[in-house]
Amino acid sequence: MGAVDPLVVPSNPRIAVLGDSLAAGLGVREHSYPRMVAKDLQASAILMKAKASRPVEECTALLPRLDKFEPDLVLISTGQTESLVHPRAFVNRAVERFGPESWRGLVGLDARPFYSAEPDKRRSEMRSTAARIAVKNAAIHLTGGVPRVPHETYRAQFRAFLDETDRRGWPVVVASIGFPNAVFYPRSRRSLAVAERIQVEEAAGRPNVRIVHLNGLVDFRRDTLADRCHPSVLGHRKIADAHHAVLEVAPAAEMSQSIGS
Repeated sequence: MGAVDPLVVPSNPRIAVLGDSLAAGLGVREHSYPRMVAKDLQASAILMKAKASRPVEECTALLPRLDKFEPDLVLISTGQTESLVHPRAFVNRAVERFGPESWRGLVGLDARPFYSAEPDKRRSEMRSTAARIAVKNAAIHLTGGVPRVPHETYRAQFRAFLDETDRRGWPVVVASIGFPNAVFYPRSRRSLAVAERIQVEEAAGRPNVRIVHLNGLVDFRRDTLADRCHPSVLGHRKIADAHHAVLEVAPAAEMSQSIGS
């Protein structure tokens, strides 16, 4: 693939942030890639509307809030929340009924992104994580697993989001999907690859959209927290730098001329 033209944003832009735990900076909140980008660009304002497990459908529903903010740039992380493979519903119901409280909820069987600094608590958390990962692997390998959102449903939801941001004329940078540890997230690689292909296909031909691919950028063995999924500060720095590679800051006078024409 050839180089693509950068998205042009004004100096000191207003930046809106949407998406899941990647954009929210789970575990490294103040050093998340959106905050790094905002600091590097000397953003005049930042609106943080990313949170763990937030799907793209919720992001679209938040766009009226962004209308009031009037962003110059929108950053979104999407696809991983929808496409990671989880045990089937009946397994989740069994865990909700019989499992420890800490195992419940959508990500209850996922690995912890970080552990306590207190030795006894840390050992307990690590044992619990090992047990829940063993249960998740067994459940998925024996009964199959499913993504949170069917792929064609995700396509429609992602397309709807891009249609709405296109209509508003907002530049959008999508932080795409990484392939986390296969033991912690069994049978997810193929599902994630399909979602990544959907993003590329839906972004194609949209002049205001750029995609930052995490695969080959973030080393999911070394640039991540303990769950081998959520980036460390170093991982977020790499993602922020990749965002800069698809952005170009225009002088205020140049932006004014563009608007006037």
